[in-house]
Amino acid sequence: MVLAMADTCLSLSLPSITVVVPVYGQDEELKLCLNALAKQDYAGDYTVIVIDNNAQFALDTLQTEYPDMRFIWEPQRGAYHARNAAIAAANTPLFAFTDADCVPHCEWLRYGVEALMANENIGLVGGKIVMTCDKGRDLSLAEHMELAAGFPQHIYIKQRKFAATANMFTTQAMFDAVGVFDASLKSGGDGQWGRRVYKSKKALYYAPLAIVEHPVRNAAQIKTKIWRVVEGIRDMQPHWIACLTTVAIHLAPPINRLCAVAKYHHPQLSRCHKILLFGYCQYINWYTAYCRVALQLQKKHPPMDS
Repeated sequence: MVLAMADTCLSLSLPSITVVVPVYGQDEELKLCLNALAKQDYAGDYTVIVIDNNAQFALDTLQTEYPDMRFIWEPQRGAYHARNAAIAAANTPLFAFTDADCVPHCEWLRYGVEALMANENIGLVGGKIVMTCDKGRDLSLAEHMELAAGFPQHIYIKQRKFAATANMFTTQAMFDAVGVFDASLKSGGDGQWGRRVYKSKKALYYAPLAIVEHPVRNAAQIKTKIWRVVEGIRDMQPHWIACLTTVAIHLAPPINRLCAVAKYHHPQLSRCHKILLFGYCQYINWYTAYCRVALQLQKKHPPMDS
C-alpha cells in the first residue's frame, strides 16, 4: 500500500511529455519503434503522437494495433511539417522527438526528462544515438563508417549547437520562445532550430544514458542523406560565398570522423580495410562538396551508387 502510494506520488510529480514520431513509408521500422515506446519505464504520463506524412493516411492497421497511441495525418510533405503538426496537436509541457526507424531503450524517456529538468536554463537535450547492424554478415565501408561515426550527437551539441531530432528533448516553453521548426526546409531544420535555442542563451545538454538505436545506412542511403542535408543548407544559405565556404570545409580532412574511425575496432576490419575506411571518410567529404556545387548550379540529383 505504501509503495503504491509512493509510485502514485512520483507519477504526479513528473511532468507529462509528448513523444513525436514522424513517418513516411516505414511501416515495419515504425512497429519496432512503437513497441519500444510502449515499454518505457517513465513513471509520469506520456503520449505518443505518430504523424503520417504520406499523401493519404495509411496507418489504419497500426492505429488499431496501438490504441493507446495517437495517430494524425499531415499531408504537406516534409518531416518538419509533420513535427510541427504534432507540436500543435499536443498539450504537454515537454516533448521528446525520435524517428520511425529508431528503437529507444526502455529508460530513454526517464533519462531524457531527468536531464531536461536538471536545470531551468536547459533549452534542449540530445540523447545518444547508437548505430546498429545485423550481426553475422559482411559490412561495407559505408556501414563501418556509420558504426564508427554515424550520429555523433555529443559533437553536434558541443560544436554545432543543435541536437538531431532522432533523439531530442525540449519544452513547450522553448517553442513559445523561439518558434517551431522551419517547415520550408527539406533538411537541417533541427540544426537551425537548435542554434535559435543557443542564441536565446539557453543551454544545450548531452544525455548519454537517453539512448535510441538507429540502423546503419548503406552507401546509397548515405549519399541520399548528404544530398538532402546539403539541399537544406543551400536553402538556408543560397549565395555563392556560403557555397564556396562549404566546399572549402569539405575539401579538408573530416577530423572528427577520422578520429572516431581511429578509435573504432571491429573483427571484420583488417589494417588494410581500416586504411580504406579512412579514405572512404575523405571521399564522403569530397562528395558533400560536389553536391553543394551541383546544387548551386541547379544540376539534377546525381545518380546513386549501389
